[in-house]
Amino acid sequence: MAVCQTLTVLKPAEITILDFSLNPTNIEVGGTVTATIRFSNSGDVQGTADFRVFRQDNDQTLASGSVTVPANSSVEKNVSFNAPGTSGSYNICAEIVSNVRARIDTGSATAEDRSLGIIEINGKTMVWV
Repeated sequence: MAVCQTLTVLKPAEITILDFSLNPTNIEVGGTVTATIRFSNSGDVQGTADFRVFRQDNDQTLASGSVTVPANSSVEKNVSFNAPGTSGSYNICAEIVSNVRARIDTGSATAEDRSLGIIEINGKTMVWV
């Protein structure tokens, strides 16, 4: 007679930008702009990524931060920055600038790294770096 256990291999965190908006879109020189970014994680584990908001014409970073997104979920993050000091039209962009870091809490220990192997056996999560 065979004895078996179920092995579940979890999809790693995969964070992407779903939506990006600026408010206001017309502003005076040096005024405060709020960027709203919606992030999605299609992975089976929570993940964290670093991002930035930047001017496309000169690659100047205007704001940056870190976002943690639960597994199979999305979150919205707001960051503020000052409008350029010269009048004109500017393309403002958002991008993820780091590899996604997964975070698994096994109850007795926590593992965090940019590259993790994760499996679940009989309801217990196993992590290797």
